Amino acid sequence: MYLCFFPLSTGYQSGSFPSRRDLFWLAFAAGLGVPFQAVLGGITVLIKLTWWVVGLHFVTSIVLVALTTVFLVRVYAVPGPRVRAVPGWYAVTAYITSVVVAVTIVLGIVTTGTGPHAGDPATPRTGLNPEIIEHVHAIPAYLTFALTLVLVVGAWRLRGTPVRRFALLLLAVELVQITVGLIQSNTGLPGILVGIHMTLAATLAAVMTAVVMSLTAAAPRDAVDAGSAAESVTA
Repeated sequence: MYLCFFPLSTGYQSGSFPSRRDLFWLAFAAGLGVPFQAVLGGITVLIKLTWWVVGLHFVTSIVLVALTTVFLVRVYAVPGPRVRAVPGWYAVTAYITSVVVAVTIVLGIVTTGTGPHAGDPATPRTGLNPEIIEHVHAIPAYLTFALTLVLVVGAWRLRGTPVRRFALLLLAVELVQITVGLIQSNTGLPGILVGIHMTLAATLAAVMTAVVMSLTAAAPRDAVDAGSAAESVTA
């Protein structure tokens, strides 16, 4: 709890939040997510670790990972108006990739709820066919990989934005994730690999968020000054 609210106190002490309200609300939302997770975790235990509630618990964690990633990126970003730093097609591809990543994570939760590690050996599973669900889960996973290759190739010629670095990191995480996924599905789903696979899913969400955040850059100062002057003349 303290770690989540620490940015709030730090911001007020440094006097940065009066000019960075975005940081305040991001930190506030992440802080509220912690007690929400605690309550949800308690409910999860009370209803015998039902797979879909455990899955909702994990989804909430992913949302918190994304929020804190946005916070971290904005802390180091230049405050003020922002403009798109990549071609339109690249931005669209990145947004589509983020949606496919979300679908992949959700189907991964269903796959886990179908397998032997949905929380407890006595916990009711989804009742779905594990082999079929694994293949369904693999479809958006491989689509994510293909779209990421497009992002990496497209970012190679971009300058003045960290999108290239984040796209390469996204590709690296996916390669490890796919490798772990294939190994676990061919070795009887050992618990340790399932745990690693879920950790990598959170890492994937964080890096994908960073890619989306890097699609814009601080607006040139002369353009901002020109816009302010135009507003003054209009007024």
